[in-house]
Amino acid sequence: MVEGCLRWELPDLVGPACVVAGELVTNAVVHAQTMIDFRLTLGRRYLIVAVRDGSDAVPVQQPPSSGDPADLRGLLLVTTMAHRWGTLPAYGGKVVWATLSRGSRPG
Repeated sequence: MVEGCLRWELPDLVGPACVVAGELVTNAVVHAQTMIDFRLTLGRRYLIVAVRDGSDAVPVQQPPSSGDPADLRGLLLVTTMAHRWGTLPAYGGKVVWATLSRGSRPG
């Protein structure tokens, strides 16, 4: 992740990309419990982080159910740091993706 951002001269995206990638991978490991495929792609306007897993269950952002800050924070962090995120159906599972703007930070 860090190497890709630096190679593409996007040092400002290292932190956000690491957080988003970590949360998407963690979500796939915890919930899908299948093999995963991780992709980092550079587009004209966005850095795209994508994780494919073998589950067709669509992730849903829910408010934390407890006072624990780590409780269900993954998609909230992705929503906060990414320009957009979503899911696409894929043969045998789905792809969860997020885009990070190459120009300015979200918000």
